[in-house]
Amino acid sequence: MPLLIDQRHLLFEMKNMKKALALLIFIIILSTACGSESDALHKLVEDYTQSVNRLDLSLAQSIWSQIDDVSFIYLRGHQKGWEEIRQSFYLGAMSNFSKRDLRIKNLSIRLIDENSAWGDFYWDFSAIFKDGKRIKTEGRETQIWKKEEGSWKIVHVHYSAMPVTGEREGF
Repeated sequence: MPLLIDQRHLLFEMKNMKKALALLIFIIILSTACGSESDALHKLVEDYTQSVNRLDLSLAQSIWSQIDDVSFIYLRGHQKGWEEIRQSFYLGAMSNFSKRDLRIKNLSIRLIDENSAWGDFYWDFSAIFKDGKRIKTEGRETQIWKKEEGSWKIVHVHYSAMPVTGEREGF
């Protein structure tokens, strides 16, 4: 017995519903995976913040990639390799303070693929020099991350002061 038009339409709709259901399941799985990656990267940035605030070299070493071409560009220099970053930023610049308080705001994370991502954010930094004088700065930062052996690591940081908007500034 030949199928009626309504039956053919019903079969067509059922096939489309199966495709839609498969797509929905795929989106749910993908969003769950992206959510867990995003959570891991948020934790990495939290650990970075704590490595600065506590001047915790062990934590810092655990979050930075140990490959030769990691880099860090900041207001006091441009370091390449973990050892230069450790010496110049952590043991150099950050060791000038008896207390540090780095606070991150507006963190935005973008996954490039399953093993690479980048993010940017604004920060406020308050600190007390060892002589008791206080400093407060603010800026913005971009970080690039790479997954190594299942863990996210920092491979590049670039931070700078806030933009200037006055006449004849920022050129």
